[in-house]
Amino acid sequence: MKIKTQVGIMHLHKNYAREGSYEIWQVCDSDDEFIANLYGQSSLKHFLTHITEIKHISDLCDIGGLVDNMTFGETKRDAVIEALDYIQEEKLNWDGEEWNYNEEDIQALEEYVNRVGDNYFIVDYTEL
Repeated sequence: MKIKTQVGIMHLHKNYAREGSYEIWQVCDSDDEFIANLYGQSSLKHFLTHITEIKHISDLCDIGGLVDNMTFGETKRDAVIEALDYIQEEKLNWDGEEWNYNEEDIQALEEYVNRVGDNYFIVDYTEL
């Protein structure tokens, strides 16, 4: 099913696999690439109620239970660099470890970039 939002087209697919007693729905980007799962009818209704209200791609984080965090940019590379800058800073702050990313790191993380309309983003990047 296509969903038209203020930031671009998204897709929603029913996954016929079940987890316990929950139906699973896959939320996908404009390119029909996976973003996140919704579990059960109440999550689906909540998502459908709020998805048409988003005005910026970061508003996906405000739809409870969909994604925990996000980096975004005007290009795929911008979204990746935002994520890597955060990871680099966290390694220094929490681990005391200095780490500098390189072009290989950027290219490796590009596979996790989603797109809705003209918005490029990585969800839950702290778990990658």
